[in-house]
Amino acid sequence: MQQTLFSEPCEPDWIVVCNEGSIEELENSIENMFEKALTSKGGNRAM
Repeated sequence: MQQTLFSEPCEPDWIVVCNEGSIEELENSIENMFEKALTSKGGNRAM
């Protein structure tokens, strides 16, 4: 799931988040994703 977010940010799931959630929530989730990626073995995917 996390890996596809970096390569395909316009997935249907993200469209739903944009429509139902606030932009702040979306930004917070993206920041959390990068933090997790940078602190895990998959950090290279986030770059």
